[in-house]
Amino acid sequence: MLIARSGDKLAAARDEIKETYTTVQVEIFEIDFSNFDEESREALMEFLSSNNIEPGILINNVGVSYEFPMFFHELSDQQTHNLMAVNVESTLWMTRLLLPGMLDRKTGAIVNISSLAGLISSPLLTEYSASKSFVEVPFLVVSSYFKIFDILVFYKGVGFRVCRTRGGHYMSNTHVCHN
Repeated sequence: MLIARSGDKLAAARDEIKETYTTVQVEIFEIDFSNFDEESREALMEFLSSNNIEPGILINNVGVSYEFPMFFHELSDQQTHNLMAVNVESTLWMTRLLLPGMLDRKTGAIVNISSLAGLISSPLLTEYSASKSFVEVPFLVVSSYFKIFDILVFYKGVGFRVCRTRGGHYMSNTHVCHN
């Protein structure tokens, strides 16, 4: 199941996957995460239900940034709204929508793709950094709780990242870091 705002890109990705993996079934659903309102969320859940799709892995990978670096006060209200709607609200809502099914099935994974800017803020990317920090921090807090239900929560920051694994070893940004 692929979800994104560009129907053409979704169709191209679906076709490429099906060409490479001929036995794989791929469904697509076009949605604008800058306007992921209740109606959009209900439409998505209806699509999943009517197609008997029970996602076991959620990859939150949507995100927008600024056209160019700007100070906090220089972003317009609309730019700030879009940034938070796409980077924060879509991650929150997609997780809230799909997590109950994972909990019922007692299995699943949530993978949040983010940015190094969520860990190291910049004066010229303040709102962006804050939005990407949201993708990591709350999910680190709840990941221990979700483990009880065999739901794994992963975070992948794009950029250099070193993290501790369960075995106590370290790995670079080429791997998924998790709690």
